[in-house]
Order: sequence, then C-alpha cells, then structure tokens
Amino acid sequence: MRVKNVAVTGLLCLVFVALPVLSYAQGGKIALKLNLKEGQRFSVIMNNQQNISQTLQGMDQNMKTALKLAYDCQVNSVDAEGNAWIQFTYKSVKVEQDGPMGKLVYDSSDTSGDIPPPFLTYAAMVGEGFSMQMDSGGHIKDVQGVDRMIEKMVDSLGLPDSPQRDLVEKSVHDQFGDKGIKTSMEHLTAIYPEKKVGTGDTWVKKVDVQMGFPITITTTYTVKAIDNDNVVLNLKSEIRSNPEVPLSMGVGPKIYYDIAGGQNGEVTLNKSTGWAVSSQATQEMAGTVRMEGQTPDAEGLSWPIAIDGVNSLSSKFSGGN
Repeated sequence: MRVKNVAVTGLLCLVFVALPVLSYAQGGKIALKLNLKEGQRFSVIMNNQQNISQTLQGMDQNMKTALKLAYDCQVNSVDAEGNAWIQFTYKSVKVEQDGPMGKLVYDSSDTSGDIPPPFLTYAAMVGEGFSMQMDSGGHIKDVQGVDRMIEKMVDSLGLPDSPQRDLVEKSVHDQFGDKGIKTSMEHLTAIYPEKKVGTGDTWVKKVDVQMGFPITITTTYTVKAIDNDNVVLNLKSEIRSNPEVPLSMGVGPKIYYDIAGGQNGEVTLNKSTGWAVSSQATQEMAGTVRMEGQTPDAEGLSWPIAIDGVNSLSSKFSGGN
C-alpha cells in the first residue's frame, strides 16, 4: 500500500511547484510569456496538505500528509531567443504524516533525531537540485542534473543490489527523472494563451502527465484582474486518470487507478519579474483502485479511494538584474 500512496503523493505534491509567467501590457490586452534575465534569483516555498481515504476489504485506511518544501531558483543564462537555464536547489523540507503507521514527522532544520524511514528520500533532496532550460512559452527544452539527486535518494534507503532496489529506483526515476520532471513542470509553465488577453478572457490547456500512472489535466484559465503590478488568473481543472494503464511498478501485481476530480484556484503573477508571487488551489478526486496480480488474493481486488487537498505557493524575488 505504501508504494501506491507515494505515487499519489508525488503527483499531488508536484502539482504546484512554480508558475513563471510574464505579462506585458499593450492596448488593453496583455501577452503572457516568460521573460527572465540572467542573474535573477527567486526563493520559493510550496505547501501541500493532502488527505487520502481508502477502504480495503472493509477496513478504512486514512492518510494525512503535510509537506513544506523550500527551494531557490537561479537564472544562470538566457540566450537571444529567450531560452533560460534555471537552477533549482532544494533548501529545506518538513513533512508530517498521520496514518496506519502512526504519526511521523521530519524537519530538515532539526538534526537532533533520526529520520523516519518513509522520509529518507525527502531528506536526501536537501542541498540537491537540477537545471532546466525553458523557452519563452514555458516549454521545457532540457533537464540536467537529476541523476545525482536520484542516486542520493535511492542510496539513502540503504538497500542492497536486489529486485527491490531496482523497483524503488524505477519508481523514483518515474517521478523525478528527466521525463517526470519535464512533464510535471511543463503542465505548470506552458500555460500561456496563443493570443493577447484581457480581463475576463479564458483559454484552455490540456496536458498528459506521467507520475507512476498517467493522468490528463484539462485546465481553463480566466484573467480575473490586471493592475500595474500583478495579473490574477483563476484556474479550474478537470483531472482524470487512464484506468487501462497500470501504476508503473515494474514487478508484482498490476495496480490500476480509475479516478477523476477537479482543482480550483487562483494565481497572482508579478508583471515586472515574470514569476508567480502566490498561488493556491483546492483539489478533490475520487474513484477506484483495482489490483490484478500474480496471486489469487490479488486477482480482481478493488477498493474505493478519495483524495482531497490544498496546495499553495509563494515566491520572492531575492536579487539579480
């Protein structure tokens, strides 16, 4: 059950990582695009609160998780076409989990105690990071440096060379490898409309994200307000998994998620820096988990699942040109 929860948690935690957008006013309409400058730096704090409820063979299993991630963003270079190389470095993490294993807490700022085993990979992220090249449309062109972070995350578990280690490494790669980071980030950054927009205008973006199991996110953005400093967008998303494609586990039983739901929220964008200064969204999803396995006990087993949560992000310009 822990592998499934980690996959879902990884998905939801990555839903609000960063939303870099620039707004340029002209003739009552604005063009939304990315326009960073070399040397700019941003500090970002992301909070995620999530509740997962499942009923398996008549037994309720509830998991509450609160995650706080802080990371720095450094714009290392910008070419003539506006493609920016951005370095992301994780600075701190605090995570609390209350579920069948009891209440567990880890805070990277507190080094006095042992790290709970479920949070070893989180602890390994502190001080590590990766680089992304992003174009002016918010599309991720390249990702570098994640292999070192993944190796440290897997090594933190202390697993010997074995099929179990291979399984864990594959799961981490699916979520934090080049492809996983690219797809999870791009559905946040490649959000821009194809034409200039004004207050009240809407547009739709649809993306497929692979986070262990595939989901499709269809989001409608609406310009709520524009002033001299900020642009405020409302967002409303429909989220649906593909029930025919199993969770990517490599070995063992196949687990299928048939879940659907939505997300509603608001993003405030700073015009001068081209970065989201704040965002908040609530999520609700529900459906069924189905297991088809290699043993009679697993074959045809299914159970209901419900997920709700609140994601928020705040960022602060901390220097540069």
